[in-house]
Amino acid sequence: MKKNLTLLLVLFTAVMYSQKIKLKQGSLDFVKGQKEINVEFVYDNMKLLKKNLTNDEYVKEHSAELEEKTKGKGKSWEKSWYASRELIFAPKFLELMNRYFYEDHGIYFGEGLTDANYTLIVETIWIYPSWEVGMQV
Repeated sequence: MKKNLTLLLVLFTAVMYSQKIKLKQGSLDFVKGQKEINVEFVYDNMKLLKKNLTNDEYVKEHSAELEEKTKGKGKSWEKSWYASRELIFAPKFLELMNRYFYEDHGIYFGEGLTDANYTLIVETIWIYPSWEVGMQV
């Protein structure tokens, strides 16, 4: 029981401090009164791992490692790497945004909302890919 509680506290702390909003200027007061906000995801300048690899460098390196071990596994992984953006990460981000903003404030976040007054651009800057453990937040 103590192990589970400790793990839960560590995961909670990691989640709370892993995402930071950097407001460079202005305020977020414009969000008040909005019913929906369009969301776009950008991965163009993303860096990976401690080596700060570009996405192309990372995919090439990791794919080659997997191909060495098992023929065809690198190509399969590469397809799932790119598909995970649309199938896992973007939907999970939107689910969490809507869980907290729609339920509490009536603001819906979604992709392709052409009638929305504002667009939130989510730019992935750096990630450290690791094992997919299927954690649900």
